[in-house]
Amino acid sequence: MWELSHLAKGRSCGYVALMKRLSPYIMVSLALVSVSSLFVGDTTVSTVLQLQGQRESARARNKEVVDYVQELREHVYLMSHDRRFLEQAARNELGMMHDDEIVFAFGESAPDRQGAGNASLSSK
Repeated sequence: MWELSHLAKGRSCGYVALMKRLSPYIMVSLALVSVSSLFVGDTTVSTVLQLQGQRESARARNKEVVDYVQELREHVYLMSHDRRFLEQAARNELGMMHDDEIVFAFGESAPDRQGAGNASLSSK
């Protein structure tokens, strides 16, 4: 009986020694599996980086839109408060002119004022 218990003890001591030798390898293997699952799973590092890039481009686009809206607000303010700005916009964008003005158009770069002959700026 003493022999059997001694063998059992020897077996458990060998197991402990084996586990002590293998535990670093087991830990490294588990770490490698965990890290590799980041690259293979649905939430991969590349997906996160891609989403971060999309977020940055969306932020840049949002800033452009905010700047454009601010520019439009300034135009609306000037249209409603500055008569000279309104008159200049009517001339440039609508081809309007005063009744006593004559417009000379030269070459191809001249704006197309077809149908603008009836449009005039009133001094009212």
